[in-house]
Amino acid sequence: MHRMALWRIGLLWAAVLAAALPAGAAPIYTAEGIAVGGAGYAYEQKSSGTAIAETGYVFNNPALNAYARGFGIASQYGVGAAAEVSVFWFGSAAGAEGRGRVDTEVVFSGPVTGAPIPVSVNLHVDGGYGGGYNASESSVREIILSVALYSGNAYGHVGERVNGGVPTPILEGPLAPSGLACLAGGCLLESPVIYVPANVPVAFRMELLARVSTGWGVGQASFENTFYFPLGQDVFNLPEGYTADMPGLSVFNNRVVLPNGGGGGNVPEPSTYALVGAGLAAAALRRRAHR
Repeated sequence: MHRMALWRIGLLWAAVLAAALPAGAAPIYTAEGIAVGGAGYAYEQKSSGTAIAETGYVFNNPALNAYARGFGIASQYGVGAAAEVSVFWFGSAAGAEGRGRVDTEVVFSGPVTGAPIPVSVNLHVDGGYGGGYNASESSVREIILSVALYSGNAYGHVGERVNGGVPTPILEGPLAPSGLACLAGGCLLESPVIYVPANVPVAFRMELLARVSTGWGVGQASFENTFYFPLGQDVFNLPEGYTADMPGLSVFNNRVVLPNGGGGGNVPEPSTYALVGAGLAAAALRRRAHR
C-alpha cells in the first residue's frame, strides 16, 4: 500500500472523530481491519458482546514471506488494535491498520441537575511497536488513542517514524505518555478537564487505531486489547458528591466492575448485573470462536 494512501485513510479517520458523536441508549462496539489499501478488509459492529475484525493479505509470491495484517476489537472492557507488515523485496511498500471503537453514554449523578461539573477520565494503555527497516526507505509504526466526552475530545499519537534510516519517536497530544518505555508495562494517562452537565446522559467515545507502513522489512504495532480504564480506582475524576455510571463500558458507581466482582467497583443491582453477565458470556464464546 502506498504511504500517501495510508495518510489519506488517517485524515479520513480524524475527520470522523471530529464529527458529532452519536447519542443513544445502546452502546455500539465497532472493529475494523485493513490490509494493503483494502485488498484485505474486515468490519464488525455490534450492540452487545465483542466486535472483532481481522484481515490479512499475502502477496503473490509466498516464497517471499510477504504479508500484511490488520486487527480490531471492541467490547464493554475496552478496545484494542494491531497492525503488522512484512515486506522483503525492494521497490515495494505495504501498510495495514486496525481499529477498535466504543460509543456509549455516561451519567454523572450528583446533587444539582444540569449544572456543569469538571470531569477528567483516567485511562490505561499497554502494548508494543517496532520492526526493521532499510536505510533507503521510510516507515511508520504508530497508534492513535482518543476519548471524546460530551463536546470535548483528547488524543494521543505514539510511535516511531523513520526517514532515510533515521528513527524519530512520535509523542503528540495530551494523551501521549511522557515516554514510550511504559508501554510494555502499561501507561496510566489522564485526559484534560471538560465541563459536563450532571444527571443527564452524555455521549462517550473510546477509540484506538494501530497503523504500520513500511517499504522494506517488518513493522508491527500491537495493542490488541489494551486501551481501557485502570482497575481499583475511580474511572472519572469528579467533584465531591458525584459519581458515574456507564454500563456500556462496565462502569458502575465510578469503578470498573468485572464479572467476578473484581475491578474495585461495587456490584450493581441484580437485574443490571444479569444483563452485563449475559454480555460477558457472549464475549467469551466469541473470543474462543476466533482463536
